[in-house]
Amino acid sequence: LRWGDPHTNGLAGLWHMNDLATVDGSAIADASLHAHPSVLETAEGSGVGKTVYAKLGQGLDFDGLDDVVEVADAPAFDIATSSVTLMAWIRPRAFGPIASHADGVTPGDGWVFGVNAAGALRMSLGGFDPDGAGTVTLDEWTHVAVVLDGDRVQFYLDGMLDRVVLRQGSLTDSNAALTIVRD
Repeated sequence: LRWGDPHTNGLAGLWHMNDLATVDGSAIADASLHAHPSVLETAEGSGVGKTVYAKLGQGLDFDGLDDVVEVADAPAFDIATSSVTLMAWIRPRAFGPIASHADGVTPGDGWVFGVNAAGALRMSLGGFDPDGAGTVTLDEWTHVAVVLDGDRVQFYLDGMLDRVVLRQGSLTDSNAALTIVRD
């Protein structure tokens, strides 16, 4: 998962998850200069999840129960007024969140990037829930990205622009942890 500001080439976070050397048994290393601390939780408790051959090297296999990487809240994850790009390689067995920074309780709080029930990318922004036009196929590798740039939300599938939507409403920055692949 890669997170950054496209205008400054600033990398806010980078979690490879494709190299066993980055997994220390309870965390996934952030390869950005920020080195955000994380905690890997699996169905079996804290620790290393099942590793599998992935699109680029090795990756973690999230089993669909309750596997998640949680990263402590940081200002870099607040995007109410930021321009950011969020991208990942995914091979979903079911559709749902890819990453989120929302408490799930407070209306308008934070954001959630994922794949909706129909297979389209979705970027929920505090009650505004635009979807991409194309679809992700279950059990196939797809490179997904969303770019928030001023008043536009741009969705990408495998490097190709999928859809552009005008951003609406307002977004409240969240104090929640950043979660990556909460099943």
